[in-house]
Amino acid sequence: MTTLLASKATGKSKNKRASLSRFMMTSALVAVGVASISTHAQADNSWVGLSAVTGTFGTVTPNVNTTNITVTTPNGIATAIGNPDIAFGDTVTVNANIFAVKDNRPAVITRILGSLKSNGTVIVIDDNGVYHGKDSTIDVAKYVASTGDINFNSLQAGNSVLNFTNFGTGEIVNDGTINAVDTGLVALIAPTVKNNGFITANLGRVSLAAGDMATLDLYGDGLVELGLTGNKSAKFLSENTGTIRALGGKIQMSAASAKNIVDSVVNMQGVLLANSAKVKANGQIILSADKVIVGGANKSAKAISKVKVSSKVKAPLVDGDTKITGKSVDLGLTINGNVTGSAKEVNVLS
Repeated sequence: MTTLLASKATGKSKNKRASLSRFMMTSALVAVGVASISTHAQADNSWVGLSAVTGTFGTVTPNVNTTNITVTTPNGIATAIGNPDIAFGDTVTVNANIFAVKDNRPAVITRILGSLKSNGTVIVIDDNGVYHGKDSTIDVAKYVASTGDINFNSLQAGNSVLNFTNFGTGEIVNDGTINAVDTGLVALIAPTVKNNGFITANLGRVSLAAGDMATLDLYGDGLVELGLTGNKSAKFLSENTGTIRALGGKIQMSAASAKNIVDSVVNMQGVLLANSAKVKANGQIILSADKVIVGGANKSAKAISKVKVSSKVKAPLVDGDTKITGKSVDLGLTINGNVTGSAKEVNVLS
């Protein structure tokens, strides 16, 4: 190409050669441009730029929309920092026992708009928040998203008990579809947690846990244990306007509660399904906060601005043995199952 640019000619033959030169140069530039775009696109594949913190993993990009990550540490565990965004149309597949990634970008929310797949546990941490778009799909063994930090070294050593601290103010919001395998786990943990989409973990556990301290055992049979840092201005909201299905399993919607908390609200305006004739096992639903709202779309709670119920589901519905614990309970539906718990005040909404 440089030779063509430097060539000289005269007369008509000069014009022909010049035209040919310009054509060849333009073609070369187009070819270079295409190669550059292709290379740049694969370099920009979702999760390609992650840097290992503990453990080791390899990354392969077979095409511009696919990223395959394989953890090579003997125990199958690795942690990383970087940009955990998954672009619309992209697919990230993780082959690991446990893979945790933390967003290290300041003041940027993690946006999962594409597809995430894994045969193991995937943990996404961003103190600015994690948003799962309406077209996003997550198919994993276990999935955890949080705005709180965990100790990567402890996780790498094989400790399955995760202690979440130093929470950011961001929200965890799901507008998409999250599927865990049977007996799997889905846990969304932050001061504000909202599900407007679909979550499934049959025979497993689903937790929408709102607080600023939390403990989760990845391999235990319990749910998220919430604690408090003592922040007197704290506001916690666990909200569901979508569908959560854990047939024969456990569903938890909890908000940390204490005397000095300004707002501790569970707002259930969607669908919770825990009973299953197919597996011959009744599941359990746990609703716990200072203020528990079940159906009725009560908009008086300070933490709730507007309730939008998905047109894809018949809401609200609670199907499963349910334990409700709160200072105040607003009940706007009939629960299909045994109901236990305690409350200082119960309001039956018309």
